[in-house]
Amino acid sequence: DDTPELSISTVALTMYERIADDHVTYRISRRGQTNVEITANISYAGTASSPADFNGPATVTIPAGTVDQDFNVSPVDDSTLDEDETVIATVAGGQGYAVGTPGSATATILDDELPPETGTILFSDNFETNTSLNWRIRFGANNAIDDFFPDPNSIAYDYSADGIPPAPNSGGTTSGLKMTVNKFEGSDFGAAGINFYPGGQSFSNDFALRFNLYLVESTSGTTEFVLFGINLSGNKTNWFRNTAGNVMNPPVDIDGLWYAIVADASGLGDYTLYTGTNAASGPTIVSNRFATAFHQVFKSPPYAPGDPASGSRGGSPANLPTTATPTWVDVEISQVGSAATLKINKTVILQTVNTTPFTAGNIMLGYCDAYDSVGNSGAAIFDNVRVVNLSTTVVRPNVASIQIADGTVQIDFSGGTSDTPTAFTLLGSANVASGYSTETGASVTQLSPGSFRVTAPVNGAIRFYRIQR
Repeated sequence: DDTPELSISTVALTMYERIADDHVTYRISRRGQTNVEITANISYAGTASSPADFNGPATVTIPAGTVDQDFNVSPVDDSTLDEDETVIATVAGGQGYAVGTPGSATATILDDELPPETGTILFSDNFETNTSLNWRIRFGANNAIDDFFPDPNSIAYDYSADGIPPAPNSGGTTSGLKMTVNKFEGSDFGAAGINFYPGGQSFSNDFALRFNLYLVESTSGTTEFVLFGINLSGNKTNWFRNTAGNVMNPPVDIDGLWYAIVADASGLGDYTLYTGTNAASGPTIVSNRFATAFHQVFKSPPYAPGDPASGSRGGSPANLPTTATPTWVDVEISQVGSAATLKINKTVILQTVNTTPFTAGNIMLGYCDAYDSVGNSGAAIFDNVRVVNLSTTVVRPNVASIQIADGTVQIDFSGGTSDTPTAFTLLGSANVASGYSTETGASVTQLSPGSFRVTAPVNGAIRFYRIQR
């Protein structure tokens, strides 16, 4: 019996729901004679269903003389939180062939919808308006030249001018925070870094920093990095220089936990977690991984192919300036106990145990050109930044004092150390048992982490108050 046998396997194991050009590739291989054309029947199973979740061919033709024949299955984007789903492709029975082993292969569709953020939003900025007064900018350059974008008054940048579509969580708007360094002056020793810190913020215990990121690879002087981190003082410029033996002039003091992701997948610090306390030595590497580990996660296309000189095949979540498939990613840094975890599109990139002294502090968004050569188009755009409380323990407000003066009631109370004033509301009623509603004109301020004060106009001769969390 010379009847060929057909088996099936996967060439790429995952596909991401949001990306229109993303797909998974299955491969049918035949054993036996190859001198005739064969049409194989394909059936599908798994937790995903067609056509709601994916599209794939019902038959695949294997030409005469061909041993391996590939075919693609593409995901369907929707707005439903499905979680990840499997697609099991099977070689079904047909004429002119027998089903070999394995007869089925499984791929996974990664859902792009995030679950509702049930934790308290401790901080947020969607950059729809110019909030520059709420942010502190720190900049450092090896040549001491202020060569960066944006200037302090250009938050709420309209990134549609760069041909970039709305970020996933923006509801169709295109305002964000764009950063570049070492682009305009064209002078020597131009390696530089920029950090943005929200003013007056400090976070501790279990929380997550989340944002949408659009990373652009520079096509000249390609090796540039997006930066972001947690547990920082907000007083330092966290960056690094790889030209001339990593020497920064002057030396830069470093703190906190902060990540650098290279745009061109060049193997020059592709995904790295830094910390540091020594100005002379600069940043210290806590953990790092190469882009080669993520070729099937950040595939090209839609993402940039990376630096051809390094033999890169992608693996970085960056876009070429002229890309036909502009693609955002969702980024999360979470701190739970002593574990710090970086996820991009829900894929764990780095997970480490934090043994540094930096366990609380501010967040940072930034950008770095670690080399003196001047780039042309590299940039990072941030949108929909928020910090979410992940603690499972809710600290109830505890009133410490109440006093009335000049027609104003002042109530001091305590809450969780990671709480912010927006977590609390002052309720009032003329009846101690019922009828409580939000007090008009009430204002909550933070005195120190976990310590708060609310003030409001006195409303009536008799008033009962509650602090609602």
